[in-house]
Amino acid sequence: MKLDRTMQLDILTKLQNIYPSDLMINELNISAKETDDVQSILSYLSEHDLIEPVIKRPGTNVSPSSSILSAKITAKGIDFLEEDGGLSSVLNTVTVKFDAENIRTLFKDKIIASSLPGEEKKNMLERVKSLSGDVLKTVVLKLIEKGLEKPDLLSQMFNLIS
Repeated sequence: MKLDRTMQLDILTKLQNIYPSDLMINELNISAKETDDVQSILSYLSEHDLIEPVIKRPGTNVSPSSSILSAKITAKGIDFLEEDGGLSSVLNTVTVKFDAENIRTLFKDKIIASSLPGEEKKNMLERVKSLSGDVLKTVVLKLIEKGLEKPDLLSQMFNLIS
């Protein structure tokens, strides 16, 4: 079985061009020797939910149950072809929200647990207490940015959570 990426892209593009209609596989203009490869590719694309087989025929060497005679591209298949990931990239976006009080508590806990001298701890705790939500957001973003500049720290963080 050969899963030719060029042929996969060609099939998906042809199906996208006629969406929401389906396409008879014989309309792909493939040679007889490529038939098994196309059936393998169609099965593969179907298993990844990029296409939906519309018409099947029982019994072939590709699958004991059926051969795909007609197919249509799915929304997932269209999004796969889109450079920006289509609607899937919007719908699968994860938004992370931090509550200012939770961030303040994290900072306070780390300051208290630190080895800083007592007066310095007290001053830092007072400063954290007085920070606005916007300032806390800026501080957290800067900390993330600094952390991402140090791959070894990032690796340690991933090890902690895995």
